[in-house]
Amino acid sequence: MSGRRVHEDLRPGKPIRPSEGLRVAYRRRLTDLVDAMEKSVVYWLSAEWKRQQGKITAYDASPAVALTQALRKRMARWKRRFGESSSPWGHWFADQAEKSASAAVGASIAGVTGITVRWQATRAMNNAVQSIVAENVALIKSLPEKLAPELEGIIMRSVRSGRDLSGVVEDLHKRFEVARHRAAFIAEDQTNKASEALSRVRMQEMGIDRAEWVHVTRSIDARATHKNMDGRSFYLSE
Repeated sequence: MSGRRVHEDLRPGKPIRPSEGLRVAYRRRLTDLVDAMEKSVVYWLSAEWKRQQGKITAYDASPAVALTQALRKRMARWKRRFGESSSPWGHWFADQAEKSASAAVGASIAGVTGITVRWQATRAMNNAVQSIVAENVALIKSLPEKLAPELEGIIMRSVRSGRDLSGVVEDLHKRFEVARHRAAFIAEDQTNKASEALSRVRMQEMGIDRAEWVHVTRSIDARATHKNMDGRSFYLSE
């Protein structure tokens, strides 16, 4: 969603849209880290798989344990890596989103009134920013956390069925591709939500209580209810 300001005595302002540059930059950060995790996990698991190859083909019980331990050790390191990145990235994202939303709202108001808005730090804006930071910290951490049990499942099923390494690596790549899609979804979804929440706060601080819904056609959440709202006026408090 993006908003277009509505005032009884003024023409609508320029639509407020999520920052495409921020979405792209955030997506790149997340997917680059997922790519690095994939390269590391596939390398070390492949090495362990080769060491256990004779036991695997003999259906010995120990390869499953050894491979699982190797995977858990590697994923524990990546969980720490994502955890270490989550807070600075969450703050960076929220800060950039706030600057983008404030600039967009200010430009929209200036385009209609000719007045340049000088924004101040406010409790409402700080609360919105901090909630965005917290949500994104949790989402960044969730990427390896959700992936780890799925990778373990691939290893267990592969050992039981006596698969070769190439088949296992192919399944691992497919699972990491799902993680990349999730990272891309997080980047777009959070950019949209942050823009909406922060621009709403800035508009309300200026005494604007109504806006016109402008549907973003490329949005990932192209719900029928959102499309139907296009062009309709609504209260920001709602």
